[in-house]
Amino acid sequence: MIELEINFAQYGVIEDNGQVWANAQMVTDFVFDLNKAGCMFGTIPILTDNNNAVAKRLVEELKRAGGPIKIIAEQGNKSVKGRISSIIKDFKLVDDFSKSSPVSSPASRMIEKPNA
Repeated sequence: MIELEINFAQYGVIEDNGQVWANAQMVTDFVFDLNKAGCMFGTIPILTDNNNAVAKRLVEELKRAGGPIKIIAEQGNKSVKGRISSIIKDFKLVDDFSKSSPVSSPASRMIEKPNA
C-alpha cells in the first residue's frame, strides 16, 4: 500500500482490437538541473479487470473532488516488453482510510505567516 496523489484518470476500449485500457496520471517530485526545473506528469496503468471497475471508481472520485485526490493504492506489478511496471490494483481515499482524522478544508491547510 502506498499513498499517491492522482491528478487525472481515464479508461476505455481500443476500437480496432477491443482491448480494454486504463491509466492515471500523477506529478513527480520537483527536480532541477542547469537547464530544467519543475514537476513532470507520469502515467501509471490501472487494473482493467471487471470492465475497468477500479478506473471507473477513480474517475468518479476525481469528479466528486473537482481536483487531485490522495489515495492509498494497492499496487501490483506487470511485465511490459520485459520491463517490470507498477499497476494500481485497487485504492481507498486517504480520507476514507483514516476516518479518525478530521477532514480539513484547503483554507485550514494554509500556512500562516508570522507578523514581521
